[in-house]
Amino acid sequence: MKLIDLTHELEDGLLSYSVDETPSIFPLATIDSFGYEVNKLLITTHTSTHIDAPKHVLNYGEAIDTMPLENFFGTAFILDVSFIENTVISLEIFCKLYTCDADYIFFYTGSESKWNTQEYLYNYKYPSLDLCDYISKLPIKGVGFDTISIDSPHSVSLENHKALLKNNKIIIENLNTLSLLKNKLCTVFIFPLKIKNGDGSPARIIAQI
Repeated sequence: MKLIDLTHELEDGLLSYSVDETPSIFPLATIDSFGYEVNKLLITTHTSTHIDAPKHVLNYGEAIDTMPLENFFGTAFILDVSFIENTVISLEIFCKLYTCDADYIFFYTGSESKWNTQEYLYNYKYPSLDLCDYISKLPIKGVGFDTISIDSPHSVSLENHKALLKNNKIIIENLNTLSLLKNKLCTVFIFPLKIKNGDGSPARIIAQI
């Protein structure tokens, strides 16, 4: 058995879309001064590797703390789409590549190598709405991407998020090290924080092969 961490580190000053979203981590107490260390985290529910719950875009969507625990464990197929030239991942290319049934579909686009850069924020691959509509009807628990969003950086309505979340498919964004698992099937353990009425949560994602 081998365990692989699919999570980016949560660190001070990560590049974000706005100053308000930039995480801040600073000491409240140090061992030298108090005999113990405590740090304060100022983060959003969507900082670093995280899960989007239906409440993220739906007024009456389920919150992260009330979602069944079964939603956070299962098999995942890591679909390699890093080689496609188009920015939009089409339904046609998905149907050609997805050959293995799983509880989750994780898309490796190659963006993990651009982590914490401006290019990561604005230049990434994302699924078409047709593809999201198709996936929303599959008997799966959710999807994951190694990108900051499953919608276009220019999207205002977040139509891809809504297509999946209204059908209770969780969305994981900012996955890491999917390059180690391209086109493989593995078991995944997903650990979000239990945030009351949370619209999402930072999460530790572990793969077992």
